[in-house]
Amino acid sequence: MSVIGITHKQPRVFAHDAIALEDLPGCLYRGIVSIDTQAQNNGAGFEPGESYQAVSTGAAGTIITVTVNAVNGTGGITAVTVENTNCQSTNLSVGDLLTVIWRPINGGLYTEGVNAIDYIQIDEVQTTTWDYGCPITPLGTRFPITENVPVTYNPMFAYKQKDVVKYQCDGDPCEREGLAPGAALYIGYDLTELTVVMESGKSVTWTNVPAGSFMPVSVLTVCNATAAGPNPPTLSDLKRLILCLF
Repeated sequence: MSVIGITHKQPRVFAHDAIALEDLPGCLYRGIVSIDTQAQNNGAGFEPGESYQAVSTGAAGTIITVTVNAVNGTGGITAVTVENTNCQSTNLSVGDLLTVIWRPINGGLYTEGVNAIDYIQIDEVQTTTWDYGCPITPLGTRFPITENVPVTYNPMFAYKQKDVVKYQCDGDPCEREGLAPGAALYIGYDLTELTVVMESGKSVTWTNVPAGSFMPVSVLTVCNATAAGPNPPTLSDLKRLILCLF
């Protein structure tokens, strides 16, 4: 491998930056908290209990998946929920309008339908702080919605897909996506156990990691850490004492 050129092609002898876990981006960026619906825009031909895609009808936005919970006599949507609200980041903003795209369902009642144009309005979004299991290098471009963003631009595909690794920490209901390469770690407190997800996507638990250790490994996230000693710091405190080295 060449050692000349861009940073990520250099040998990992020296770190170029160090960031505490607590200062990394959180799992959710503009995650959808609540929506409002427009009864007059409910479309036609939708099937209750089925999933459909909803897309922004303004500037480019993340495509989300919704479940239609109830319909009227023509298949117009009367109740809908957004799927995976605790797991999916978006680049949507409060007030954005989304159109639910109709598609035929195999064995469904309706063979024709009408999109529910501007049916969903985003009422509240949230951005969370970093917690165990969140990707160290998250996937997705976190840009503000502007009129200059091309409508065809989908940020979730703005990276080379071969560098995307899917993983899931034990106890986490969400499957996460991290971007390789990951980060090495500096451990600032004695740990009896440290569970990480390697760049390969494999979960590994390291035991008896002493304070001051530089771990020359490539990890996508830290799933859990157990401090040693009679009065150990909390998990929250350890976010400040474990550094990611880039």
